[in-house]
Amino acid sequence: MGRMWTEDQLHAIEARGGSVLVSAAAGSGKTAVLVERLIRRITDRENPVDADRFLVVTFTKAAAAEMRERVAARLRELLRENPADGFLQHQMLLLERAQICTIDSFFGSVVRENFEQLGVSPSLRVADETLLGRLRDEVLEDLLEQQYGLKEENFIRLVRYFGEENDNRLKAEMLKLYDKIRSLPFPFQWMEEQLIRYQSVAPVEETAWGRQLMQKVSQGVNYCQQVAKRALFVLEADEGLLSAYAPACLSDLGQLEKLSGACEAGQWDGIYEALKEFSFTKLSRAPKDSDPTVKERFNALRDMVKEEVKGFRKLLPCGNADYLADLQAQAPLVEALFDLTKKFYQALDAEKQELNIGDFNDFAYLTLQLVSDEDGNPTSFAEEFSAQFEEILLDEYQDTNRLQDLIFRCISRNGENLFLVGDLKQSIYRFRNADPAVFMEKKEAFSPYDGVHYPAFISLSKNFRSREGVTSGVNAVFEKLMTRELGNVTYNEQERLNCGAIYPDVPGLPPETALQLIHVNKEETDEHRLVIEARETARQIGKMLRDGMPVTENGVLRPCRGGDFVILLRSARDTDAIFAAALKEEGVDAVLGASSGYFTSREVSVMVSLLKVLDNPMLDIPMAAVLLSPMFSFSCDELGALFVYHPGKSLYASLLLEADRGRRKARDFIRTFHLLREKSAVMNLQKLIQYIYDTTDFIEVMSSFAGPSEREANLKLLLKYALDFEAGGSGELSGFVSYIDYLMENGKDFEVANPVNEAAQSVRIMTIHKSKGLEFPVVIVANCSKKHNVMDLNGDVVMDTELGLGLKFIDRDKLLRYDTMPYLAVKNYEQQNLLSEEMRLLYVAMTRAKEKLILNVTEEALDKKLRKTETDLDGEGNIHPYAAAKALSYSDWLLAAFLPHPALRGIREKYGISVAEQENCPIELLSPVEREELEVALDEISVKPDPEMLEKLRERIYYSYPHRLDTVIPAKLSVTEITHPDSENVRLSAPQFLSEQGFTPAQKGSIFHRVLQFIDFEAGRQNAQGELDRLTERRYLTPTERDAVDVQKLRTFLESPLMDRILKADRVLREYKFFDSVAADEAGYEGSSQILIQGIADCVLDENGKGVIIDFKTDVVSDPAVLVERYAGQLSLYRRALRRVFPKGIQECIIYSVHLERQIIVKSVK
Repeated sequence: MGRMWTEDQLHAIEARGGSVLVSAAAGSGKTAVLVERLIRRITDRENPVDADRFLVVTFTKAAAAEMRERVAARLRELLRENPADGFLQHQMLLLERAQICTIDSFFGSVVRENFEQLGVSPSLRVADETLLGRLRDEVLEDLLEQQYGLKEENFIRLVRYFGEENDNRLKAEMLKLYDKIRSLPFPFQWMEEQLIRYQSVAPVEETAWGRQLMQKVSQGVNYCQQVAKRALFVLEADEGLLSAYAPACLSDLGQLEKLSGACEAGQWDGIYEALKEFSFTKLSRAPKDSDPTVKERFNALRDMVKEEVKGFRKLLPCGNADYLADLQAQAPLVEALFDLTKKFYQALDAEKQELNIGDFNDFAYLTLQLVSDEDGNPTSFAEEFSAQFEEILLDEYQDTNRLQDLIFRCISRNGENLFLVGDLKQSIYRFRNADPAVFMEKKEAFSPYDGVHYPAFISLSKNFRSREGVTSGVNAVFEKLMTRELGNVTYNEQERLNCGAIYPDVPGLPPETALQLIHVNKEETDEHRLVIEARETARQIGKMLRDGMPVTENGVLRPCRGGDFVILLRSARDTDAIFAAALKEEGVDAVLGASSGYFTSREVSVMVSLLKVLDNPMLDIPMAAVLLSPMFSFSCDELGALFVYHPGKSLYASLLLEADRGRRKARDFIRTFHLLREKSAVMNLQKLIQYIYDTTDFIEVMSSFAGPSEREANLKLLLKYALDFEAGGSGELSGFVSYIDYLMENGKDFEVANPVNEAAQSVRIMTIHKSKGLEFPVVIVANCSKKHNVMDLNGDVVMDTELGLGLKFIDRDKLLRYDTMPYLAVKNYEQQNLLSEEMRLLYVAMTRAKEKLILNVTEEALDKKLRKTETDLDGEGNIHPYAAAKALSYSDWLLAAFLPHPALRGIREKYGISVAEQENCPIELLSPVEREELEVALDEISVKPDPEMLEKLRERIYYSYPHRLDTVIPAKLSVTEITHPDSENVRLSAPQFLSEQGFTPAQKGSIFHRVLQFIDFEAGRQNAQGELDRLTERRYLTPTERDAVDVQKLRTFLESPLMDRILKADRVLREYKFFDSVAADEAGYEGSSQILIQGIADCVLDENGKGVIIDFKTDVVSDPAVLVERYAGQLSLYRRALRRVFPKGIQECIIYSVHLERQIIVKSVK
């Protein structure tokens, strides 16, 4: 039985005749619809379209791969039903060459296929972002030096505008402007248009700036009228106050009405004059017996109106004449900034072309050059190119920008064969220059789908992801908050989620949407507030895990586990670790989704330090980091001794002197270090790093510590970053070290590895951005009270692609600084866009939940916050759009949405709040955590000194370190150093000229071990001497070493029953390296610290999943028991370490005595 499609899904699948825009809500099955549309068009027997005549574009490689595989899977399914169908077989072949790709890879392929026409190199490539960032800085520095030399008046004036101390602020604003305009198809044309705005003499009300500010004031006046009417209503509770205060309140309302009329008239100077004349009548004296609560609430409401009117005056700071004067004064500055940015743009382009590199935007511009003329019309190339595609399907269309949109319009027969899919409510990438207005404009221009008129708009609103309690919770929030002005979407019937998911019923469970209120003390810092919220979150998760809260998997209920939970954060920086620590206290594992911190990870910092000292051995700090690392395992005492014994010398020089004196550890280090330095002179960077890993076993060493998969992935990622650097034209070690220094000095970082974590027991903690496209049974949206980040709006320059550039007026000679009207308009518009993005981010976060959604609200003054929220709601419990746009955090929006809910009745009664009660969805109010309940938690994190703490500090002055013994415990030992601690005692052997053939017994043993490591056992059985000759030929042995081997003893081993067993084994591991850790007391030291041990097993067999350890011994003994006694401890450590390799265990340990020519079973090894 085929899948059941909704009517809207069928419309999207079957629509033919023109371009279609599909607005696909969260969980609405848009990928399935895309695949089905492709399949039906490909397999349409009357009007089939070959698979390679579609262009399918997504925004991630994973999405493109998934799309291709889904289409292939459906075709394979059809082929299984009709295996002889030649048409389907042909389509399977065509699918292999179909363009199903990311937007960047599509532009890249177009450029590479047409490099001659474009006049670029066929080997043009996308460079690493950090490398490009460094190049940008260098080009900008050179450009400014040139400009300083020219001493042009406008340039000097521009420099003075941004400050005479240095030009850092000028550089920052230029780079910001450069990044902003690179999302536009014609950036130079845009700058010319913006400059014309500054040269215009049109009245302010006729400009986009003026209309923006007048609209804002008009909306604000309407809000003030609502607040003033509520203030008058409050007075009705006290007749005396009503009589005393009503005249002033009515006067306020009258003036607000006059101001509203001026706004409707649309005359700037009229609004400006009305604001100048606006005055608040002084209140009459209140009766002595008046209600203080009523008086307090009235004053609070009137003060709100006063503050808003004060804000209106700031938004309209001057009349039309002063506006034009400011414009005229700033036009030269704008012209100078645009001119300088254009020169930088061209210089950087030239430098990138010289180096044969670019970024993704460069490939987009080169594609645009092919398909569009200067007016944005398709070229002849575009018309020819578009003929190869029957239809172009764009996924995640809400994340496109103007540049990308124009390219696709030009290659789609002027926009006639586009199938666009996205969800404006999930447009969350403005920081990457995505422009939601592109989607919004088409949505408003396209006709509702009727099967006849095109281009058409179709809405998919049925959600197949979440339980109904979750979708109703989402709707309850956004029906009140999301509007055309805030969120860029009117959240109406067309946009609201309709539950289409089917889940098994679970009687007795609370509602699926829950609100967690936490009331903290006002004096708490942000970090302490977070700690409190994190602990409460961890407690809730722990309780759900212990209670076995049911979740659904494959249609069947099961108890929840850690991997079912995700904690979503707006920003993970300095936050995710707090929640992870709280979960750890609760006994719950957590996985962080961090993408930064690469250079500070232990394994990478060691490698970076090693690369630095290979380039320059005289650097003591990185040398110390290398010596103390697990790679070489020097102790702090050993390092200190180098400084004491060799004062004034570098660590490297000290190690050379110690090596000359025969100190084993220094000698071993110098030998390895010099080998690596030699290789660094002849190897390219990537090969050098791989050689370091192979020589030092560093990956294996670091994998023995906590988080082995992450550590291994980070070290392997260093190989990729080295390769990327080499691709930039330089593979030198010194250049790479310098490059890393540059990144670290500028606060930049590589992205950390993100290995797949298969442990289903770990709670995931990630940002909302990283959760996009994912879903989880239980979602906790945490830290909702974090203030929105508006730092970018606080500079002297603000910019927007729609409203252009806004500058503050700055005259440093006259010490003048104020906000100009263009600055205020652009800032206000950008703030509106920022809040719209935050609204959409909250939507994305909430729609990740499948079965349970928890929203955390942690406030320091919850009572005041709720009373402010009460004011923002109208008589029906709906929030005023102006108030919604003034929200400082997600908490403000969530409280506005849920305050009228019956679940918060107790909270409203406690704080004396009166709003019209509404229940548009079932929600659970988790037991509110009040301030008095947090005293214990606050005490735990208090930083205030007390007598006990002072006493403890006094004790610390005379503190004696209790773990002094641990300071002499080595970080790493070999198995031999543990089992034979006296092995480092100096043993003098007879000189080689007195030994047979010049080899000592120990050396002969090493040679025999090497033979057994590299010999071909089967070939050796046939011809032992021949195998020795082969090993000599391959340089595993020297001729002298070959002649020292006892061939008869070798034949005896090769023909033994043990060799039969070796040859029958499922797997044979020779010279198998391993790492493990043991307690210090097990290694002959005092204390309980862990010591890393390293060993090499001669031979390990895999027999049906069980391990057999074989140790070859050349000791000259007459009694096998001597060998057992001598090596039982060593084999015990081998068995312990290798249990991780063989889950079924180690079934046997065997010593093979070369001298006795027999095997010895070691039965006592535990």
